Parts: sequence; C-alpha cells; structure tokens
Amino acid sequence: MAKALMPLFLIILVFGGLAYLFFRQPAIGQPIEIVRAQPYLEKVEENNAGLRSLALSLTRECSASKECKVNAVFRHVVDSYAYLSDPKQKELIRAPEETIQNGGGDCEDFTILMNSMLEILGFKTYLVLTDDHAYGLVCDIDPQLLRSYVEDDLIQKAIERNPNDEVEYVYDGGELYQKRSLQNTFSIPARSAYYLGGDGAKLEPPFLYKRFVYESSFSAPLDFHVVSGRQDYQKLVAEQSYREYDCAQRGATRVSGMCDRMGTDSGIVFLNNGDADVEVRLKLDILYRYATGDLLENVTITSYPLNGQTCVVLDGTSGEFGYAGFIGYDLKGDKIVVDPETRQVWKLE
Repeated sequence: MAKALMPLFLIILVFGGLAYLFFRQPAIGQPIEIVRAQPYLEKVEENNAGLRSLALSLTRECSASKECKVNAVFRHVVDSYAYLSDPKQKELIRAPEETIQNGGGDCEDFTILMNSMLEILGFKTYLVLTDDHAYGLVCDIDPQLLRSYVEDDLIQKAIERNPNDEVEYVYDGGELYQKRSLQNTFSIPARSAYYLGGDGAKLEPPFLYKRFVYESSFSAPLDFHVVSGRQDYQKLVAEQSYREYDCAQRGATRVSGMCDRMGTDSGIVFLNNGDADVEVRLKLDILYRYATGDLLENVTITSYPLNGQTCVVLDGTSGEFGYAGFIGYDLKGDKIVVDPETRQVWKLE
C-alpha cells in the first residue's frame, strides 16, 4: 500500500513546490530578496491594541492631516529610542514591542516599528533593503505639506540646542523671533516726551524686522506713539510732519497691544502734554524676526512614485536633526523595495 501511494505523494510534492514558487515569485524575479525580507515583514504588526493606542495618542492633534500623522510617528521613533547595534555575527530582528521595551534598536527595528504604527493608522508602507541598511516608505503623502511640519520641528530643535540666558527664541505662526523683554517704571516730566527705541542702526541679516508687544499704565493721561525712528520722534516733538505706525493712542491711561513688521530702528514715544509729572509702568517685549532660510536651505523631502502614489522615505536612523523624507545614509548596493502584502519587489533608481 505504501509503495502504491509513493508516486502520488511525489506528484503532489512536485506540483505543490512549483505552485509555491509560482505564486511567491516577485515582479523582477529576485526570490532571494523575498527570502531576506521575510523575517522583517513577519514582525510588522497591523492589529496590535497597544501599538494602536500609542499611534492614536501620537497623532491626536493631527485631525485629518496625513502628513502631520506621518511626521508625528517619525519624530516619536527618532526622538524616543536609541540606536542599538546587533551583537557581532548575529542579526536580531525585534518586534515593535521589543524595540519599545528595550528603548532602542537598529535600522530594521525602527522601520518595523514605524511601519507597524502607520499600517495601523491606515497607511500603505513598504520595506526598502540595501546591502547594509533598511528603511521604510509611506505612501499617498504630499511632500510639500510634509515639509511644513518638518520645518517646524527642525526650527524647534535648533532653538532647544542653542539656549541663551540673555536671549529667548519664540516660534510663532511659522516665524522665528529673537525676544528681548523689558519691564520698568519711570517718570515723565510735565510738557515733555520720552523715547524708547532704535538709534538708527540697522539689524544685520538674518534679522528682518521688529515686533513690539506692550502693556503699559500711566498715573495720568498720556499720548502713546510708535514711530519709525529717532528722526521721526524729534519731528513729532517739534510738531512737524512725521511717520508713525498705526498703534497710536492719545489721552490714554492704559495701553496694550502689538505693533508688527516695523523697521529695525523703530521706537515708542510717550508724550506728556499735562502740567504734572506722569509715572509710567511698562512691560515690553521686543521681538526680532529671524530669517530661517539658512537653517532649512538643505532640507529635501525624498520621495518615489510607486503604484500611482507618492511614497516618502522614513529612515529611523537619521538622527536628532533627521526628518521624515531625509536619507543621509551612505547606501551601498541597489535599493530594493518590498511590498509586504503582495511580496512584489522593485528596484529604486
């Protein structure tokens, strides 16, 4: 009986093996790449309650913005986990929970973690393999929209890395300011004026213009003006024609507000037209608009077209000043993309 079944068993074995090879054959005929990628792909999780909770918490402020979500996941991985090399002569491939628990991993571990969270959030991801590196791609992303989130993060990083006890940096509405604060109490004699501002000197690049944010109270009514410089202050006092910004308040005992996009030598005038001295209490923030072009001039969002979508690079080993779309690794060999669903592979040019 056993001998009679042997030919049938061999036929099933042969045809089964051929069917397996046929259905697993990648698009460009590189089964060795599928074999290499398989251990990594098996670690990507698409249905994990803990990872889902983490991914949702990281992206809760992103509303419907796909680019915001991708950036938030990327920043979490890069900022929260250390690079840990595998032991010599041993390749360790960690599941997402292991990377989180260990507080770090290497290139494939970061890729597995990022791809898992993004897949859970509904993104299409790919694995990219080179001779000595692994990273991810995330698809259906607008590189320009992603860049806006990347720029915000890089500027914040630059501020954090350059603390200054005398100068504070403020990032507001996509613009960076150097901030100097003044709080003072002083007296203005009767029938006189007080000028607080520039002396005509121009700010050097990368500074562009000034902003005043002020809050002041007076013991008696005063006139409050913001002028373009000392020369216009002198014209105002001499009751000649002068230029000023649209922030003036006359006969006030309290003023507060903001004067924006002023010349670098602009200043504030307190004018006492009364017959008695007036005490002034002033709180003033002077913000100098800082041009960020030099910080961002080398930012490039690397992307590739795949299956009709734009797919952006995510390299978890790009470092503190890396960003979603950055690839600075000195790659060796071909860049092979593996689709975790279809097991197709492509070569990136």
